[in-house]
Amino acid sequence: MSAPFTLTIDWLAFTLPSCSLQDTLQVLGGDWIQSESGFRRYPVSWITTGSDRGIGKLGTGAARNPLEVHVDLSAGIVAPWPSTIMMASERVDEDLSVHLETTF
Repeated sequence: MSAPFTLTIDWLAFTLPSCSLQDTLQVLGGDWIQSESGFRRYPVSWITTGSDRGIGKLGTGAARNPLEVHVDLSAGIVAPWPSTIMMASERVDEDLSVHLETTF
């Protein structure tokens, strides 16, 4: 193939199996507001629209694992992150077996 290959990720979703809500919000940054409804079968959810380029949702409080936190972030939120955050997320993935999902 003579043309370069370009990969674009438009959504980043991951689940932290054992993490506090406050620690997760601190790492993600931005202004998060608790929603009145759940998200992806998590009874407690938070949303951010602090970026004019994207939206983020966070779910937690599942009966099966109260410390589990699931996060969905659109590319508009992730794109301006410095590479150090992305490298740190890779280390978290290795250390805590975090499951990262991407939608193409």
